Amino acid sequence: MFSISGAVIFGVIATMTILVAFGLPLGEFTMGGQHKILPKKFRVMAVISVAIQIFAMIIILQAGGFIPCACLLNLLNIFVSSLQLTYL
Repeated sequence: MFSISGAVIFGVIATMTILVAFGLPLGEFTMGGQHKILPKKFRVMAVISVAIQIFAMIIILQAGGFIPCACLLNLLNIFVSSLQLTYL
């Protein structure tokens, strides 16, 4: 039950971070509140943050037994492969 609560909280934060990355004026609630609309380089940081938050949601759900471990390894392999393709 706690793993679902943790994943939902991460999901809400990830949703808000996605909205900020798309340029909605919610920047005052994230990253220290210095900018109402985040500059381009901070938007890139927001996208990276969303990727980390999604990975954390997967880890939490896996620890709670809602996602099998083999599925987590496959997702991790896909994530690492996509990063490798990005930097080629």
